[in-house]
Amino acid sequence: MPQFAGVMLLSIYVIKDIITYICPAVVAIFNKNSQRIHSKSVVDFRMRKAALSVLLLSLAVSAQAKTNLLKPGDRLNAEQSIYSEDGKFEMRMQGDCNLVIYENQPQNQPQRAVAYSNTQGMGTGCYAIMQTDGNLVVYTGERVAIWYSNTQNHPGASAVLLNGTGVLQIETAFGILWSSYKFPQQFYPVR
Repeated sequence: MPQFAGVMLLSIYVIKDIITYICPAVVAIFNKNSQRIHSKSVVDFRMRKAALSVLLLSLAVSAQAKTNLLKPGDRLNAEQSIYSEDGKFEMRMQGDCNLVIYENQPQNQPQRAVAYSNTQGMGTGCYAIMQTDGNLVVYTGERVAIWYSNTQNHPGASAVLLNGTGVLQIETAFGILWSSYKFPQQFYPVR
């Protein structure tokens, strides 16, 4: 996840800059040569700087995009994935056009498929997209829909890969619209 670390570091610098411009008093905390910092307050300065660093880090982490979520308009191209927050499950758009949920196994053991769209070999250049109308769809490169959740007419819905179970849900602020657990005839469980 080096990409996550880079985004988090960038977020910290952006938040620091915003705070620096909004609150000029914070400049003194970041400026070790400031006239405001006297020898007897070095410990206080370090504590304030540490507290501010923790605050900035927590803000940056909470601002990160969840990796277990496909928001409206988000797309998974071939060999791209989302992961449950606990890291136990992965939903991958495979190069063979099959959208598959895998359970990660202990080291040196292959992943175990939990559920899939059963669309392997149905096209090329396939991708999955969480449409803005609330429908999760697998398209071929020619933009032919080969699988969908049938949850259209729910703008703002997102697809979420759940911890512990690997269940894929499509939900809104008002509740769950679709679940790979409730509709196994649409998203096939591996038996």
